[in-house]
Amino acid sequence: MRCFLSLSGFLFLAISGAIGQINCQPAILDQVLKLDEIHNTPGFSVSIIHNGNIIYEASSGYANLKKQIRISPETVFNACDIAKQFTAMSILILKEQGKLALTDPITQYLPDLPKLRTNITINHLLSHQSGIRDYLDLLLIKKKYKPKYFTKKQFWEDLNQQKQLGFYPGDGFAYINSGYVLLAEIVENVSRESLKDFARKNIFEPLGMLNTKFCNENSKRPSESTYSYKWIKKKNRYSKAQSTSELIGDGQLWTTLNDLYKWDQNFYHNQLGNGNSKLIADLQAEYYLNNGRKSFYSKGLQMNDFKGILSFEHFGYWDYFSSFYIRMPSINLSIVVCSNSDKYRAKLIAKKLQTELLSEITEPEKSQLQRDTGISLQQFEGIFIDLHTKSNIQKFIELEDNLYCISLVKARQYDVQLYNPQKLQPNQIQFGTKNDGDIVFRTDQSENLTHYQWRKSPTIFVKLKADTSNSNVGCTWCGNYFSEELRKKIRIRPISKSPHLQLKTGWFQKRKLEKLEGNYFWNSSEAMVIEFTNESLFINKKRANNIRFERMK
Repeated sequence: MRCFLSLSGFLFLAISGAIGQINCQPAILDQVLKLDEIHNTPGFSVSIIHNGNIIYEASSGYANLKKQIRISPETVFNACDIAKQFTAMSILILKEQGKLALTDPITQYLPDLPKLRTNITINHLLSHQSGIRDYLDLLLIKKKYKPKYFTKKQFWEDLNQQKQLGFYPGDGFAYINSGYVLLAEIVENVSRESLKDFARKNIFEPLGMLNTKFCNENSKRPSESTYSYKWIKKKNRYSKAQSTSELIGDGQLWTTLNDLYKWDQNFYHNQLGNGNSKLIADLQAEYYLNNGRKSFYSKGLQMNDFKGILSFEHFGYWDYFSSFYIRMPSINLSIVVCSNSDKYRAKLIAKKLQTELLSEITEPEKSQLQRDTGISLQQFEGIFIDLHTKSNIQKFIELEDNLYCISLVKARQYDVQLYNPQKLQPNQIQFGTKNDGDIVFRTDQSENLTHYQWRKSPTIFVKLKADTSNSNVGCTWCGNYFSEELRKKIRIRPISKSPHLQLKTGWFQKRKLEKLEGNYFWNSSEAMVIEFTNESLFINKKRANNIRFERMK
């Protein structure tokens, strides 16, 4: 562990209205990370970079429990989804070489791609706006989320079975791993070499990242790398959790924190491609949806802000490895965290460090909305659904004269309190929140609530129609359904004296479908939303949506 900073651990800042000091005091950061706790467990490694220097390093736990190998800044981790920015950079280098354009249709470089009756561009893949379904969520739906199915053969089989998209390209945003697997294929088809070799020659070697590589075969994983571990409660011990995957581009980047430091510094002094800054500007360029709203995503980088300071960041998770990278260019500060078990989530560690480092920063003053006392909070109660993916459900409730937004997706449960409603226009009402930005509701000409948008999100949520059916659904939607795409049959059955339904696949697999409103149901344990129409139903599961099942006669 080390920490070097002038002025007794403080550096004065005055950036974009945010005024204060970076608080880098090693003893306090050690306490944040609880480094005084010694356990024979997996762990994590942390690096904080400021003005070109590593000002703090810390590691805890073991890379290999059996051999008792400690984690260090030179430990090779699977950085998971952080791989996406390297895949994107490979595409941009090919663009700089004049070998492709980001507006090109992907069918130009992927001749085996199925006909999807619309034009998907390279930009759509880079920005997660393609509408192509996520291969991992498809495997979850089919109960095939196992290492033996993480293959190119399975990926292309599922892709070739897709009869339609989750949404029209550019209309929505859904974090899709499939897009970056296809980008890796494009790199290979254009350059005539694998993404692994192309990235090594054009990124890793020029930057001196000698301990970094793409690795899509478990037998060829770096020999000095760490293992990931999961906690087995029944056995009261950690178990190795290594899964093989033939797919790269969306993940499978093996690297060290010291190598990621070199990648971080290249954002300020580019050495890749022709060596000009335009390559970096292109990597960080923000995307927009067809409706003109910001997506807050560039190419393998999520755009965020903390106390008014812009940050580029990205998470990573795969098979109990996790990683998180935050870069705040205006103050030249970055945080990198890698972990090898579910005991330590890299994102939570990075956010705690960010909060402590910038604890002295004063946020720019915001104009405070004054509550319009003529606005009734009860009118905002109801269930809303993501207009395009139809897999994200939000519920608004009024409680003791306060309005709350509650996520109905179990994997991401949270609630947000809304403050001070203010009428902006005749059909727009804005609320403030503590950390999640403003929310703007819209009403129709009859002042009926129709939809809302978060200020910091491209997503539009529409209100579900009120449920006017009887409490017991009976067999309105019951029957047998078949999906040509998944080649799968399901049964919908009633639950006695209940508005809910049962979804049954095979002999033993059953899921309860809780009734939302109208023709919408959901299964909380799998974050799956079911929409019924006259003679069909649609399954929407996070990033694999709009999957059609026809009623069997």
